[in-house]
Amino acid sequence: MSQLRPSLCMGSVAELTPDLIERHMPEVEGVTFDLDNTLLGQNEYAFSAENVDALITLNAIGYRLGFLSNAQSRGRTNRVHIMAASLSGVIEEITVVTPSMVEGKKKPFRPIFDKMSEEIGIESEKLCHVGDQLLKDVLGANRAGYGGSVLVAPYGRGDDLLVGLLQRPLEAALRPFLGLPFLTRDFSGHYQRSQN
Repeated sequence: MSQLRPSLCMGSVAELTPDLIERHMPEVEGVTFDLDNTLLGQNEYAFSAENVDALITLNAIGYRLGFLSNAQSRGRTNRVHIMAASLSGVIEEITVVTPSMVEGKKKPFRPIFDKMSEEIGIESEKLCHVGDQLLKDVLGANRAGYGGSVLVAPYGRGDDLLVGLLQRPLEAALRPFLGLPFLTRDFSGHYQRSQN
Protein backbone atom coordinates (compact mmCIF):
# COMPACT_ATOMS: atom_id res chain seq x y z
CA MET A 1 0.00 0.00 0.00
CA SER A 2 2.87 2.40 0.65
CA GLN A 3 3.59 2.66 -3.08
CA LEU A 4 0.12 4.15 -3.55
CA ARG A 5 0.81 7.03 -1.15
CA PRO A 6 1.58 10.33 -2.85
CA SER A 7 4.14 12.70 -1.40
CA LEU A 8 1.53 15.46 -1.62
CA CYS A 9 -2.18 15.62 -2.33
CA MET A 10 -3.78 18.85 -3.52
CA GLY A 11 -6.78 20.30 -5.27
CA SER A 12 -5.01 21.32 -8.47
CA VAL A 13 -1.72 21.87 -10.25
CA ALA A 14 -2.11 25.57 -9.45
CA GLU A 15 -1.57 24.73 -5.76
CA LEU A 16 1.84 23.14 -6.43
CA THR A 17 4.36 25.81 -5.51
CA PRO A 18 8.17 25.77 -5.49
CA ASP A 19 7.98 26.21 -1.71
CA LEU A 20 5.96 22.99 -1.29
CA ILE A 21 8.37 21.08 -3.51
CA GLU A 22 11.42 22.41 -1.67
CA ARG A 23 9.87 21.65 1.72
CA HIS A 24 8.60 18.14 1.01
CA MET A 25 10.86 16.96 -1.83
CA PRO A 26 14.07 19.04 -1.60
CA GLU A 27 16.06 16.77 -3.93
CA VAL A 28 13.65 17.27 -6.87
CA GLU A 29 15.02 19.05 -9.95
CA GLY A 30 12.33 18.19 -12.49
CA VAL A 31 8.55 17.93 -12.43
CA THR A 32 6.59 15.81 -14.89
CA PHE A 33 2.87 16.02 -15.44
CA ASP A 34 0.11 13.80 -16.69
CA LEU A 35 -1.90 15.81 -19.21
CA ASP A 36 -5.52 14.60 -19.31
CA ASN A 37 -7.53 15.46 -16.20
CA THR A 38 -4.41 16.90 -14.57
CA LEU A 39 -3.60 19.96 -16.70
CA LEU A 40 -6.43 19.73 -19.23
CA GLY A 41 -9.84 18.18 -19.62
CA GLN A 42 -9.97 14.94 -21.62
CA ASN A 43 -10.46 16.61 -25.01
CA GLU A 44 -9.41 20.19 -24.35
CA TYR A 45 -6.82 22.10 -26.33
CA ALA A 46 -6.35 25.13 -24.07
CA PHE A 47 -4.61 25.36 -20.70
CA SER A 48 -6.18 27.45 -17.98
CA ALA A 49 -4.28 30.60 -17.03
CA GLU A 50 -3.73 29.28 -13.50
CA ASN A 51 -2.15 26.04 -14.73
CA VAL A 52 0.08 27.91 -17.16
CA ASP A 53 1.12 30.27 -14.36
CA ALA A 54 2.04 27.28 -12.16
CA LEU A 55 4.18 25.79 -14.94
CA ILE A 56 5.86 29.13 -15.65
CA THR A 57 6.64 29.63 -11.95
CA LEU A 58 8.20 26.18 -11.61
CA ASN A 59 10.24 26.66 -14.78
CA ALA A 60 11.40 30.15 -13.76
CA ILE A 61 12.76 28.72 -10.48
CA GLY A 62 14.79 26.22 -12.50
CA TYR A 63 12.69 23.04 -12.51
CA ARG A 64 12.82 21.11 -15.78
CA LEU A 65 9.31 20.16 -16.94
CA GLY A 66 7.86 17.20 -18.80
CA PHE A 67 4.56 15.73 -19.99
CA LEU A 68 4.28 11.99 -19.31
CA SER A 69 1.13 10.73 -21.02
CA ASN A 70 -0.51 7.38 -21.70
CA ALA A 71 -1.82 8.71 -25.05
CA GLN A 72 -1.52 5.89 -27.59
CA SER A 73 -3.42 6.77 -30.75
CA ARG A 74 -1.70 8.98 -33.28
CA GLY A 75 -4.24 11.76 -32.68
CA ARG A 76 -3.91 11.67 -28.89
CA THR A 77 -0.11 11.47 -29.09
CA ASN A 78 -0.02 14.44 -31.48
CA ARG A 79 -2.20 16.38 -29.04
CA VAL A 80 0.39 15.92 -26.27
CA HIS A 81 3.09 17.35 -28.56
CA ILE A 82 0.80 20.19 -29.69
CA MET A 83 0.06 21.13 -26.09
CA ALA A 84 3.76 21.13 -25.19
CA ALA A 85 4.54 23.25 -28.24
CA SER A 86 1.77 25.70 -27.31
CA LEU A 87 3.83 26.67 -24.25
CA SER A 88 7.09 27.22 -26.15
CA GLY A 89 6.81 31.00 -25.91
CA VAL A 90 6.63 31.01 -22.13
CA ILE A 91 8.49 27.87 -21.01
CA GLU A 92 12.03 27.03 -22.04
CA GLU A 93 11.43 23.35 -22.87
CA ILE A 94 8.93 20.64 -22.05
CA THR A 95 10.05 17.04 -22.52
CA VAL A 96 7.32 14.75 -23.87
CA VAL A 97 7.18 10.97 -23.34
CA THR A 98 4.38 8.73 -24.58
CA PRO A 99 3.98 4.93 -24.88
CA SER A 100 5.08 5.03 -28.53
CA MET A 101 8.59 5.77 -27.26
CA VAL A 102 8.72 2.63 -25.07
CA GLU A 103 7.11 -0.11 -27.18
CA GLY A 104 3.62 0.77 -25.96
CA LYS A 105 4.38 0.52 -22.22
CA LYS A 106 2.03 2.77 -20.28
CA LYS A 107 1.82 4.11 -16.75
CA PRO A 108 2.10 2.61 -14.14
CA PHE A 109 4.81 0.44 -15.71
CA ARG A 110 8.36 1.51 -15.08
CA PRO A 111 9.70 1.78 -18.67
CA ILE A 112 7.73 4.94 -19.44
CA PHE A 113 8.93 6.61 -16.22
CA ASP A 114 12.52 5.52 -16.90
CA LYS A 115 12.25 6.92 -20.44
CA MET A 116 11.18 10.28 -19.02
CA SER A 117 14.23 10.30 -16.74
CA GLU A 118 16.44 9.55 -19.73
CA GLU A 119 14.82 12.12 -22.03
CA ILE A 120 14.68 14.95 -19.49
CA GLY A 121 18.23 14.19 -18.35
CA ILE A 122 17.50 13.93 -14.62
CA GLU A 123 17.90 10.87 -12.39
CA SER A 124 14.61 9.31 -11.28
CA GLU A 125 15.14 10.13 -7.61
CA LYS A 126 15.33 13.83 -8.57
CA LEU A 127 12.01 13.81 -10.43
CA CYS A 128 8.48 14.36 -9.18
CA HIS A 129 5.41 13.25 -11.13
CA VAL A 130 2.02 14.98 -10.86
CA GLY A 131 -1.20 13.27 -11.89
CA ASP A 132 -4.84 12.63 -11.08
CA GLN A 133 -4.73 8.84 -10.69
CA LEU A 134 -3.39 6.78 -7.79
CA LEU A 135 -3.18 3.57 -9.81
CA LYS A 136 -1.26 5.03 -12.75
CA ASP A 137 0.49 8.25 -11.81
CA VAL A 138 1.30 7.82 -8.13
CA LEU A 139 1.94 4.08 -8.19
CA GLY A 140 4.07 4.34 -11.33
CA ALA A 141 6.22 7.21 -10.06
CA ASN A 142 6.75 5.58 -6.67
CA ARG A 143 7.64 2.19 -8.20
CA ALA A 144 10.09 3.89 -10.58
CA GLY A 145 11.92 5.48 -7.65
CA TYR A 146 10.87 9.06 -8.35
CA GLY A 147 11.74 11.54 -5.63
CA GLY A 148 8.10 12.48 -5.27
CA SER A 149 4.57 11.97 -6.50
CA VAL A 150 1.69 14.43 -6.31
CA LEU A 151 -1.97 13.46 -6.53
CA VAL A 152 -4.31 16.21 -7.74
CA ALA A 153 -8.08 16.21 -8.02
CA PRO A 154 -9.27 15.46 -11.58
CA TYR A 155 -9.28 18.64 -13.65
CA GLY A 156 -11.54 19.66 -16.53
CA ARG A 157 -14.32 17.81 -18.29
CA GLY A 158 -14.51 14.28 -19.58
CA ASP A 159 -12.86 11.04 -18.59
CA ASP A 160 -11.81 7.82 -20.22
CA LEU A 161 -14.81 5.47 -19.93
CA LEU A 162 -13.02 2.73 -17.94
CA VAL A 163 -11.31 5.24 -15.69
CA GLY A 164 -14.60 6.97 -14.91
CA LEU A 165 -16.63 3.81 -14.32
CA LEU A 166 -14.08 1.55 -12.61
CA GLN A 167 -10.88 3.22 -11.57
CA ARG A 168 -12.20 6.42 -9.98
CA PRO A 169 -14.61 4.57 -7.63
CA LEU A 170 -11.86 2.08 -6.68
CA GLU A 171 -9.42 4.88 -5.96
CA ALA A 172 -12.01 6.73 -3.86
CA ALA A 173 -12.48 3.59 -1.76
CA LEU A 174 -8.69 3.20 -1.33
CA ARG A 175 -7.92 6.79 -0.38
CA PRO A 176 -9.10 6.66 3.27
CA PHE A 177 -6.81 3.65 3.88
CA LEU A 178 -3.92 5.80 2.62
CA GLY A 179 -4.78 8.73 4.89
CA LEU A 180 -6.17 10.71 1.96
CA PRO A 181 -9.58 12.38 1.56
CA PHE A 182 -12.39 10.23 0.20
CA LEU A 183 -13.80 13.17 -1.79
CA THR A 184 -11.62 14.90 -4.36
CA ARG A 185 -13.16 18.25 -3.44
CA ASP A 186 -11.32 17.85 -0.10
CA PHE A 187 -7.87 17.41 -1.70
CA SER A 188 -6.78 21.00 -1.03
CA GLY A 189 -4.61 20.97 2.06
CA HIS A 190 -1.30 19.35 1.14
CA TYR A 191 -1.21 15.92 2.74
CA GLN A 192 2.30 14.53 3.10
CA ARG A 193 3.15 10.86 2.66
CA SER A 194 3.76 9.07 5.94
CA GLN A 195 7.37 8.05 6.50
CA ASN A 196 6.75 4.62 8.08
